[in-house]
Amino acid sequence: CCHRHRTLKYPAKLNRTGLGHLLEDERFQRVPAIDIENRELLRREILQKQREDTSDHWMEIYLQDGNIAAEPYRDSVQAMDHPAVISNGTVVTINDPRVGRMRTLAPLVDLKETPGDPSGPAPDVGQHNAEVLGSLGTASEDGSGGAPEATDGHVPAHPLSDVTILDLSTIQAGPYGASLLADLGARVIKVDATDRRLDEGRRSTAQSIAEPRTYAGKEGTQVDLQTPEGKAIIHKLIAKADVLLHNFRLGVPERLQIDWETCRNINPRMVHVWMGTYGEHGEHASRPGAHPIPGAIMGGAMRQMGRGMPPPPERVLDMEETVEATRWIMKSNWGPDQNTSPALATGIMLGLRARDLTGQGQPIHVTMLNANAWTNADEYYDYANRPAIVRPDEDIHGLHALYRLYRCSEGWVFLGCLFQDEWEAFCRAVGREDLLADARFSTREARLSNDDTLVTEIAAILSQRTAAEWEELLVAADVGCVRADEALEGDFYADHPHARANALSVEVEHPFVGKYLRYGGLVELSMTPGLYRTSIQVGQHTRPLLREIGYGEQEIEDFGTRGIVQWADPAVGGEP
Repeated sequence: CCHRHRTLKYPAKLNRTGLGHLLEDERFQRVPAIDIENRELLRREILQKQREDTSDHWMEIYLQDGNIAAEPYRDSVQAMDHPAVISNGTVVTINDPRVGRMRTLAPLVDLKETPGDPSGPAPDVGQHNAEVLGSLGTASEDGSGGAPEATDGHVPAHPLSDVTILDLSTIQAGPYGASLLADLGARVIKVDATDRRLDEGRRSTAQSIAEPRTYAGKEGTQVDLQTPEGKAIIHKLIAKADVLLHNFRLGVPERLQIDWETCRNINPRMVHVWMGTYGEHGEHASRPGAHPIPGAIMGGAMRQMGRGMPPPPERVLDMEETVEATRWIMKSNWGPDQNTSPALATGIMLGLRARDLTGQGQPIHVTMLNANAWTNADEYYDYANRPAIVRPDEDIHGLHALYRLYRCSEGWVFLGCLFQDEWEAFCRAVGREDLLADARFSTREARLSNDDTLVTEIAAILSQRTAAEWEELLVAADVGCVRADEALEGDFYADHPHARANALSVEVEHPFVGKYLRYGGLVELSMTPGLYRTSIQVGQHTRPLLREIGYGEQEIEDFGTRGIVQWADPAVGGEP
């Protein structure tokens, strides 16, 4: 757009932007499941149209439509003033004894019955020494610290072996969050809609092995929740489950009868987790969300795109410059879904822990805005005379001379040299003790003030040897340095000895597609290890799940014939 940059979801009604004729173009009929060439053609058509007016103009149209996800890009401090952030209490104000009145983040997740308390400031180092040391006299002699013990001495095979989660969420953030808990041994039942309720892009996943990461370790069923019989099926599953996770827009859970009140009446111990983009309150509550939206609002994209982006409002871009700028900006907006997944897993674990203490379930709300704010938590504080946010340089090589990428005679390294003793060790290791006596570089403040000069000095030094040589030399001197271009991410996880030695990737075998590598676990427990399983077919376990909750073969066949449930073909992995 002219003047500002924004992110939006491909709308069902391109005619809202005057591009309705593209809906009839056979090249774009199956969006988003179209080839790269046609996707690029469509992108250019949309970009050309956006260039005709300002961001404010387009945002007004998108807001009027109500079904188009779009937001201007902001940095973290600007994000604190977003209406949804204010309406949903994502930011709170506290009094800090060092800086005075300060805005900062509320707790990561909203537990409705056992909320967190964000009211206090961070303590000074050592502030509570007396209290902590005094409390040692009351600790139990066995070192347990008063922690509750298992009453029967039972140690489960895996951390969450006794937990059942109904995963009704879609796309990435929710399913990935549930899969993290499947890796800890939880029984996760992935409930998908039947094909007649899915758009073509999502329906295609049912034709083969489902998303390898987000469906890993789960059981799968397809149920039409818009039918009375489908609702009855899900209610039987709710009665047996510990957790229900969904990300439906407001009002939909009530229509599908999976809302908190319905679940509580069926199973008072249910931990009911809702993930939304904006939150439940305010004018944005019913607006659609998409992966790029939290990154645009909450500053994650701005943090990663470098100081040269987005281009200043006064600069007029031609079409090729617009294409390149949007490519750069969208590449910077990586991670909003994935950032939300650990927050969801955390919320579920907190809900289960609270249930252990109270005996009752509760509703828990997690927003993508809050989860992505916490990803950049070091930026989320605002007070009088707050220092400016530090962004990467124009080439996204790093934040400053001692925390950035450098080109070597062969390859690249990342240098992480944040502390004075590391700076001194670096200078000695590279044979440049003279830099220690240079007033321009004698302190952290001096180095930051002369950052461009120091970048030039270090670039000249590191250009004299290969990346591998510098890594070996500097690591031996206790300086953070690693070759940065040794392998692409996939190759690293597949082939690198470190990845294999630390189980960052593990081999699994699917009965239909055979052996493949998948990611290992995020955490490892010594007594109760993780459980790393293959992905599944959509609807793979529909039949056995229906039998488990009391349905007979004749009923199951009838449900299938009428489209109330659906199962994967046994020829491609479905379970009979």
